[in-house]
Amino acid sequence: MTGYLGSAGFRPTVVVWEGDSTWQLQISQSRFDNSQPIAINNWSDVVGYHNGATLWRRMINVAVDIKPGSDENPINQNGGNTPVAILSSATFDATTVDQTTVEFAGSPSESHSVEDVNGDGRPDVVHKFASNTLVLGDSATQACVRAETVQGRPLKGCDVIRVRQ
Repeated sequence: MTGYLGSAGFRPTVVVWEGDSTWQLQISQSRFDNSQPIAINNWSDVVGYHNGATLWRRMINVAVDIKPGSDENPINQNGGNTPVAILSSATFDATTVDQTTVEFAGSPSESHSVEDVNGDGRPDVVHKFASNTLVLGDSATQACVRAETVQGRPLKGCDVIRVRQ
């Protein structure tokens, strides 16, 4: 994957092509050289630099399980807690998540525990969120977890839901 960085004064423009990965822009308010080349390394999370500053990082897509053990994942926003598991896999260790950065449907985590919720022998991390603080519309059919790893890599995982009134 390759790209280039262009600029109009203080408004940088990044053009990247080839592939359809999810990327998160992290560009600061500074003047960029219009011809600064960017090479994206598929083996590293940091994919672009300019004058020593990270331009963006690849977002990690993770598996999550809202209300582990339930396929419908009903959420009653009138009270109680909603458990959400961030699942480990062969390529991702859920215990490397910075637990202080975890948000679900716009709400911060109230508590978390490490357990194997899906029986694959890997440690998953289950967070609990106050259901009445979740930012969900009445017709929402999906909700997402957003967080960062302890190394600062952004991550996101979504699952289906059914909002109960």
